[in-house]
Amino acid sequence: MLYKNTLFYGFWLLLTTALAYWFSYPLDIFSRHHFFGESDPSLGLWVLNWQLSQMSAGNFDQLFTGNALYPLDRPIYFNASIFSIALLTLPVFLSTKDPYICYGVAVFFSYILSSLGMLLLARSLKLDYVASLLAALIFAFSESRHGFSSYAHLLTIQWMPFGLFFIHKYFDGGRQIFLYWASFFYLIQITASAYHGIFFSIILLLVVCVLVCQKDNFWGKKFALDVVPPMLIVGMIASIYFIPYLQEAQEFGFNRSISEQSAYGAPLATFFSLPSSHFFGSWTSHLSHVDGSTSPRYLPVLLTIAALLVVRKKASIESLFNSKLKILAAGVICLTIVAWFLKPNVATLGGEIYGDLYLHPQLITTVILSPLLLVVTAYFFMTKFFRTVYLGLRSEKIFHLYFFTAMLAFVVSLGPIIKLYGNQHIMINPIGTFLYYVFPGLSSIRAVSRMSSLIPLGLGVTAGLAYMLIRESLNDPRFKKVFSFIVFTILIIEIYPAKDLNFPYKQQENQIPYEYKWLKQAQDGPVLEWPVSKSFIGDAVYLERSIVHQKKLVNGYAAFEWDGRKKLAELTDLSNNRALLSLYAFGVRYLVVHRTRGDFPQWAGKNIGEFYQVKVFNNALVYLNKNAKTNFLKQNFIDRFSISVENINDKNRLVLTFNSPSVHYVSKNKKLLRVKVNWKSDFASSYYEWPFYPTLWRDGDSYELVLDENASRIIESVELTYSTSSEKSVKLFRKIVLS
Repeated sequence: MLYKNTLFYGFWLLLTTALAYWFSYPLDIFSRHHFFGESDPSLGLWVLNWQLSQMSAGNFDQLFTGNALYPLDRPIYFNASIFSIALLTLPVFLSTKDPYICYGVAVFFSYILSSLGMLLLARSLKLDYVASLLAALIFAFSESRHGFSSYAHLLTIQWMPFGLFFIHKYFDGGRQIFLYWASFFYLIQITASAYHGIFFSIILLLVVCVLVCQKDNFWGKKFALDVVPPMLIVGMIASIYFIPYLQEAQEFGFNRSISEQSAYGAPLATFFSLPSSHFFGSWTSHLSHVDGSTSPRYLPVLLTIAALLVVRKKASIESLFNSKLKILAAGVICLTIVAWFLKPNVATLGGEIYGDLYLHPQLITTVILSPLLLVVTAYFFMTKFFRTVYLGLRSEKIFHLYFFTAMLAFVVSLGPIIKLYGNQHIMINPIGTFLYYVFPGLSSIRAVSRMSSLIPLGLGVTAGLAYMLIRESLNDPRFKKVFSFIVFTILIIEIYPAKDLNFPYKQQENQIPYEYKWLKQAQDGPVLEWPVSKSFIGDAVYLERSIVHQKKLVNGYAAFEWDGRKKLAELTDLSNNRALLSLYAFGVRYLVVHRTRGDFPQWAGKNIGEFYQVKVFNNALVYLNKNAKTNFLKQNFIDRFSISVENINDKNRLVLTFNSPSVHYVSKNKKLLRVKVNWKSDFASSYYEWPFYPTLWRDGDSYELVLDENASRIIESVELTYSTSSEKSVKLFRKIVLS
């Protein structure tokens, strides 16, 4: 037995290591490539480097600060922290001082650990060696993971099977220690990737609830006593970790609208795309989603379906449909067809009752199709096919559990709106919409399609079980061997050689530009690199290169864009007075001007206002402002507003215009302006809360607030007060009487 185990695990390790290196080769972990370029991995690398640097220096209070998006205090909270990834790669950093190697090691071992975790989970669920190996490869080298082969925080899902492994161990034996181990791996997962932490929480809740229901002699009191201490520990640590995120989210409004999340939900067509393999080329590349492939690959799906079709129990089943149900189904189908053709009329009628229907036309489709879907679902669960499948797989409780795990991941990845192809909306996704509003943290996720990376977690187990069940149903040993050969041949074809994995992920130039070496030796002070990217992601280059000089950087790239950086992107000529005042406001000490279209801009002379040219490099000019000082917004900023009232489209609008011709300002905290409007005649006063987010405050910038839809109302006076998250007791007040 020992020999057999050693041989199997040795073969698994050899195969997994080879595939892991192949999948992580774009990062080339064995040789340093200095820059990723304009890409999301640059952001992950920057976060990893910052947290590794602070850990190695013992500055644990600075773990979530960062040097970008100056003058913000905690820009890392604009992104998903990868704390546990940094913690686990710290020994590598201490020995190499190279964040690129650490990043590559994290990616490389994510594949190995994903495979190991799934292998242990499958073996604990009584899958044999071959079926367990199949499950491990399906999960570790899934199509969705290939699409994020250089995204460390999106690849880090390896702790999920470890957590599930210990959950199953607890329900098998009832030992509380396994719950503590499950909690440990859960914490590692949520602190490695907030994205997958939220996704895994949804899956984990489903698994625990199902296992509780499946337990024949469930020990309720013991379970309650066992689960409370680990939950308290998880809650305490998670609170310490995530409360600052929640504070920043509230401060800056870091919630994704349901329409934005819907746009990044996976269309149904993407799940039918072929794997990214040279064998298939780009036959179905047009089905790819904006956020990558969501296909679970064909093999696990085919095996799972084959189990449902083959492993059935023959039994005499009485007629399952009575005449009333048939009449109801026929009636619903007829009404659905009629309502579909009368959809414009339904929308008009609904709009009279509920005006927002005009803003959400897919709601009409949902209302029309929901009764039909309910009847069809009920019809299916009462069919002879379903009954025979259930009887055949009734003993395979694990199959049911992980099948529904995969289905839940699939349904959530669709987003709040179900789409067929591209943005062709079909109807509202009731589960996705419900979870958006109810499940903590899900509303902050943009690319909910990434939940599809958890589909192989369920299908890996179901495919392994299906392989065993089908193979056992074959009587001839030769057929069993042929079946195994076909399965693993299809698997290899789907994952190897993965398309586009044979090119190192690097820029043509590997050398660090001299301007960044010079900045590294220069005195401290905020740096602004021009041009500021209008596409936002372009600043990822500056963010990554700040790893070299470690100076405060006004530029930056994050999951949420800061309005101050957006306004700087509008500056095309830094020599005019308005642009210079903006740079002075940020306290820019070093201005780095790069070539655009092969040459420096015409306005980049020996000096630009108070910026004097100190260094000339091949691709950059460096300017220094010795008198640089950040101009933070004063408490009396309300006095700098002029107020006017406009009536546009029968709506009263209060317009505030900021007046400061000689000095511009920046602010770090949201200013919550409280507006009291006093109306002429006998109308009661109206109250509004008007948030001003951290931004660059420039002369002439105006802000508009819609006050009232009644155009007949006339404003007599306006009272303004404000507060901030850091200054709750601000008592500045201004009353404006309008003629």
